[in-house]
Amino acid sequence: MSCKENVHEWRHANKVLNTSSHHEFPSMEEKILSVLKFSYDRLEAEKKKSCFLYCSLFQEDYEIKKEELIEYWISEEFIKGERDEDGSNNKGYDIIGSLVRAHLLMECETKSSFFQIGFTPAVKMHDVLREMALWIGKEEEKQCVNSGGKLSCIPDDINWSVLRRISLMSNKIEEISCCPKCPNLSTLFLGDNDLKVNSFSLCRPLSS
Repeated sequence: MSCKENVHEWRHANKVLNTSSHHEFPSMEEKILSVLKFSYDRLEAEKKKSCFLYCSLFQEDYEIKKEELIEYWISEEFIKGERDEDGSNNKGYDIIGSLVRAHLLMECETKSSFFQIGFTPAVKMHDVLREMALWIGKEEEKQCVNSGGKLSCIPDDINWSVLRRISLMSNKIEEISCCPKCPNLSTLFLGDNDLKVNSFSLCRPLSS
């Protein structure tokens, strides 16, 4: 999909994906996602693919700070934690750059923290590409994503024993009172909810 050079073309592709009549074009969504997957399949390293799919854990239009994203990748052991003299992880920035050049991520800037002034370099996924990443990540990376919705509690149908990554961030969950068995879980996002009481515990700790 490197032929898509500007935001207007991506918005048009997104409109086609979301508004096409499935009765008139029964396999339209599958065809579009298959074309997008071609860019994904051209990524050389499997770790680079995992880095891309990881970005779909964040809700739609979320601006992911580059440094934070690299830290997540290190914790997942997609890349090593080695840093240069200035404290930066060159491998992480190299992967981000390659994903941007492949038009799989878009560069942006997000507001810095409360104690900092200005903006911080970040990336985000286009809506269409995020749909593709969710589609692939569900099977290949055992990811479950339900972020940016209106959930008030943890869904009952989550298969904790199988999943590697779960994202329930940016919902309206107020209380968690379960103790799931999750031997394979490495990432659990619960940020930006309305948690008041946290009686949540894992039968096995998350791997680092």
